[in-house]
Amino acid sequence: MTATEDLEALGYRVDGNDRLVRISDGKSFIFEVFPRNLAANQRHYEEVGSVMTRLICDRLRTEYGLLDVSLPTDCQPLEPTSSVLMSPDALKSEKPLLMLVPGISIELGQWARKIVINESVYRGSMLEYVSRAFKEGFNVIILNSNLNHVNRIPIRGSESPDAHVAYVWDNLIRRKSGLGPVLAVAHSYGGVCLYNLCQAFGRDGMNRLVGIALTDSVHSQAVLMQLNNYCWNVEFIFNSTGVPGSPRATEAKSSEEFPLIGSAIIRQWGHLSVSIRLE
Repeated sequence: MTATEDLEALGYRVDGNDRLVRISDGKSFIFEVFPRNLAANQRHYEEVGSVMTRLICDRLRTEYGLLDVSLPTDCQPLEPTSSVLMSPDALKSEKPLLMLVPGISIELGQWARKIVINESVYRGSMLEYVSRAFKEGFNVIILNSNLNHVNRIPIRGSESPDAHVAYVWDNLIRRKSGLGPVLAVAHSYGGVCLYNLCQAFGRDGMNRLVGIALTDSVHSQAVLMQLNNYCWNVEFIFNSTGVPGSPRATEAKSSEEFPLIGSAIIRQWGHLSVSIRLE
């Protein structure tokens, strides 16, 4: 069965406004479908969430042509694997590359399951970012940093979120010749992974990274400024409060070292800066 069919079997559909609604009455998702049974309600929520992950990834593939790339890149038969989603020519084009790094416990292609289920599939997922990136001539790579084990067996190179981000950077991005500049958007713990990546690879290893946007990251402003020691080529760094796509997201703060000047970023990167700034 397709993800859409499985979703319908659970009693839901995605309406014309990209909202998850009940087939029976068109109303939004309600957590308590089994009165006073928290365990059953949580199982139902997880089932719906898993189907939504499949649906979102299917849309990223069919609507935007993203491809699955298995990790590790030299995987052996029967070895547990992970995958990332990327544009077909992401690793062989000089177009700028947008790297999307999710927060902790978030499945592939999403920023926040809560927003996907309760507010908007489009904005709670990475569909909006991919759409706007493509319009501006960017390639995209979506990391899958929270898939670290299969049947309790660690995935080589993706044993942890930090390891996954480092493996993707080292094996898919850093070593590719002819690749264009890279901009990264990282949410929540994804910001920690990105900071650790920059610290591990240093200036020479991070010279393709030219822009960093963190959303609701745990970093202090002082820690953000330390990134300049590792990423000499970065033109702007900022941290915004709230989940990407959420109405609660606020404007980022500027700094002397990394000024957030909208017009300057727009001149360099087009309207994609609006997406990064989470309008």
